[in-house]
Parts: sequence; C-alpha cells; structure tokens
Amino acid sequence: MFRRKSGLYTAAVAVAALASVAISIVGGALPSGASGAGPLPDLSAGRTTLAVVARASTRATRLLKTVKRPPVSFPVVSIAPIFRAGPPDAPGLYPLQAAQYDVVVRWYDRSNNENSFIVWRLDGQGNWQDVYQVPTYNETGSGEGYSWTDTDTDQSGQCYMIAAANAAGDGDSPVECTVRPDPSQFPQAVSIPPGTPQWYGLSGYNDGTGPLQTGVRDYNTNLIWSHETFGVDLAWTDNPSLWKVQAPGGPNAMFGEAVALRVWGGGWLEYGHQTWGVDLKLSSTPVYQWYVLGETPGNTVDSSEFALWNSAASDFLVEGHQTWGVGLNWYKKTLPSTPPTLPAAQGVRLLVEYNCIMEDRPLEMWVNDFTARTGWSDEGTVQPGWVDGDGCGQTSDDTWTFAPISGHSYEVRAVDFDADGCSNDPTISSCARSDTSFVGGSNGNVVTIPIG
Repeated sequence: MFRRKSGLYTAAVAVAALASVAISIVGGALPSGASGAGPLPDLSAGRTTLAVVARASTRATRLLKTVKRPPVSFPVVSIAPIFRAGPPDAPGLYPLQAAQYDVVVRWYDRSNNENSFIVWRLDGQGNWQDVYQVPTYNETGSGEGYSWTDTDTDQSGQCYMIAAANAAGDGDSPVECTVRPDPSQFPQAVSIPPGTPQWYGLSGYNDGTGPLQTGVRDYNTNLIWSHETFGVDLAWTDNPSLWKVQAPGGPNAMFGEAVALRVWGGGWLEYGHQTWGVDLKLSSTPVYQWYVLGETPGNTVDSSEFALWNSAASDFLVEGHQTWGVGLNWYKKTLPSTPPTLPAAQGVRLLVEYNCIMEDRPLEMWVNDFTARTGWSDEGTVQPGWVDGDGCGQTSDDTWTFAPISGHSYEVRAVDFDADGCSNDPTISSCARSDTSFVGGSNGNVVTIPIG
C-alpha cells in the first residue's frame, strides 16, 4: 500500500461513569405532595448533586457525605454527543471515471470535523503529489459529494487517494487507480490484430514476478534469459521463466498502463537495433515502453492471454522465425510487403528485382499472367545479396529480371521457401516476401525493386 506519511491517527473519548453521588441531607419533614426525587443532575459541574429531605434528626444538619447511588434513584438523562477531537475519518471514494483526455475523481464526506479535502496523485516515479484542495462544505455534516476533473495526460495509468484534513491530521481513503483509454498512447481493442494476444503468465501485482509464456508454441513456451552469440540474450525453453513487471505507481499492473519488464538473470527489456534477429536489447534500468493489451484499460492483469505492444517500436511483439537469435519478431514484419505503385500510363517494359532480405536465404520468383490466365509460373531463383555491415546492393548474382508482354496484367511474388513452415508454393501468402502487380508495355519503364 502506497502511503505519503506514516502514523496512525486515533481519537478516543473517555466517558467516566458516575460511581457515587454527593447528597446533602437537611432536617425537617417532606412538604405536602413532595416525592423523593430531586432536581436533574448538574452535568456542567462534572458531578451530580441532589438535595433531598431526610427524616427528623436530633441534629439540625448533617455533614456532607458520599453514598452509593441506589437503584432507580434518578430518571434517565440523555447526554448530548461530545465533539470528537483528532483527525477526521477517511472519505469514501467513488469509482474513477476515465476518458481519453481526463479522469473524473469523486468522493463523499464521512466525518464531521474535517476542514478540507486533499486529492493526492502518484507521479511517474511513484511519489504522492498534492494536486487539488477544496474546503469542506459543512464541517458538521456528512455524506456530501465532491468532484474534481484531472486533465493531466502525462501518464496512462493514474492513481489517486483522497485525504480529509484538519489541524490534528488527515484521514486517507484507499488508493484507486485507472487507465485512460487513449489511442494516441496505445492501440485500443479494435486495433489489436488477430494472433497478437498470444502471451500469458505475467503477475498482476506491481513489482510482482511470474513467467512470460506464449500460447502459439507446442513446446519450449517459456521466454527466459540466455547468453546468445547473436541478437538479444533470450531463448525459448520448457523450464519455468521469471519476469518482473513494474508500473510507475499503484498496487497492481493494469491493462493499458506503461510498464517495464525485467527477465530474471538479465535486464529490462526494451526496443533496440540488432544486426541479427529481432530488434530488442536488455537495459540496466527500467524502461516503461511495454503495454499489456487485450482487456478493458484499467483492469488488473490476469491469467487471460494478452498482447504485448511496444511504444518505441510502435508494434506488437510476437513469436516468429529468425535465422539468428531467439524466435521473436515484430508483427508488422511478419506481414507480406505492400505492393509498390508502378507507372500505369506506359506500363512496364522490364521488371528488375533483387534479394535484400537479412535472413540470407534464396527466394523463388513466381509470375501469374492474369490476361493469359495461365496461373502461377515458376520463373527461377534469386540469391541473397545482403552483406552484414554493408547492407544490400544490386549485383548480377542477386538480380532477377522479367520482360512482360505488352498489355498483359501480371502479379509477381517472391517466395521465402526455406523459412519455417514454408515450401515453394506461391499460394501460401505468409511465405511471400514481396508481391508486385503491374501491366506490361513495350514503350514503358524499367522498374527496379529491392526485396526486403
């Protein structure tokens, strides 16, 4: 539980029971019609005294003496409530109302001795900040409602606590947290592609630990730290993994909140360029660029499958084949290349494509002549031209050329047939590394396309 101060405020009112009463007894007989009941107790004097008439005595007066109060000697007396000293009771906090650009904080009075209310909010470093104060409407009343709208959008996850305050101290409400459903910070439910919610196992507690597993592998489903020669130091295994999830503040890790992820034995996972494999690296300090998505923003992370979105990459992390390093990939890189826009007026006289994929694998070139309706035709292999450190340039070994028939419509597809789960089949769209559509023209252009 995050607290801005320590200490326990208590207030107790001691009520002393009257064990005895002082009775002055004077001589003489009772007046006609008088009873034995005397006047009401004098509470302001801190004691109860009663004048009664006693039986005749040889002494005119008796000394004042203290006797025990006899049963049912006095009528029942109502004592008014005494004002309670000390800090006020904590206010009640309604559920937070989160929108894209603000959070509405609402609470109600549960004490009768506060002077004001203070709204506290956790900052990005997990420290409580006084962000709003309002005087109480009525010090002696209770149950009244208050409201304040927070328009600060610096954080996706926001936590609040309300304090009822007076000169003796504060009474603090429980902590309430939420996440603004802000599409400028993370994709909303309608923007999460199918297949990306494939992770599970992270702890729902802030600073808690749990595994990071994928549901798309039949074995070796745990992602763990492992020293690797190529790329980021991660590997797949069937051994239990241990990952720490850390949020800037609040007791829980929430869907839609920016969190940092640390793998046991390694460091904090973040986006970073790698020559080999997926663009990830491990840092020595927390990096709040991961978003757990798939349920309503603000819900606590649970055992359901979720998607992992990285704000620096602006993409989803998924399991995927890599020639070098751990089998992880960015979702957008698993999609077929978008066909380039080619000149339409004169058509294409000659198409030149060359192999620039980083995985250093050959590609098979397939051509479909829509006009002739011949279907897919295998037009040969183009070798890889990527050179580590130098990138990719067009050479005679990695270049493929095709001269179309003027007026015919074509589609050209490069198939990565050596990739996992692929074969030399142009109808398997997930194995295609490029797809180009155009119309042939004898007086058209020479178009050159790198396949990356």
